[in-house]
Amino acid sequence: MHRETDLGEEYLWWNRPHKLTARFSLKVKQREDPPIWLGLRLPGDFTADLYYMIRSGRPYTPINEFGEETGDKLSKNGPVDMTCDLILRKGFHIAGRRLEAALKIYNIFDYRNVRDFDRVTGEPYELGKGELTSVTENPANLDLPDDELVAIYCDETGKDPTKEKAEEIRRFIISNVYAYSNPAYEGPPRTIRIGLSYAW
Repeated sequence: MHRETDLGEEYLWWNRPHKLTARFSLKVKQREDPPIWLGLRLPGDFTADLYYMIRSGRPYTPINEFGEETGDKLSKNGPVDMTCDLILRKGFHIAGRRLEAALKIYNIFDYRNVRDFDRVTGEPYELGKGELTSVTENPANLDLPDDELVAIYCDETGKDPTKEKAEEIRRFIISNVYAYSNPAYEGPPRTIRIGLSYAW
């Protein structure tokens, strides 16, 4: 007996259902009468380009704090991605040649797009929440007395306590604080570049 394949919706790794982009360009030629915009007279041989983009975050499969999947594969989206870039160019004519100065500002609003995030909360990693709730991943445990800290650790791991264990646990917590402060979890900050070009 032949059984038909069940039809249903499946999400793919590139699933980002929403995206909005906008681009604004302004160009003033060298010989035309410079226009006035927002009360400012723009120079000749000048261009301005503004680009804005916002879109759904990267898809992921939601899980609970025990690592068990709680939804369809790739059915959720993480924090949104956003950027706004501005490029200004001004030409100068020297000895029959053209020199161009450029100012490029990427990510004007310094929005840090999230590259990796917590699949429990769908938000950037935060120690003590979501996936990072173990005794060595919660900075609040640094303030616990030694015996209470060791007791929680042993209850969680099933290991026997040792005299030096409390200090070792604190070292693990501090190392995790540094590890999850890694800027690689976020996209690049605001970047400004200045350039000159000369046409021979």
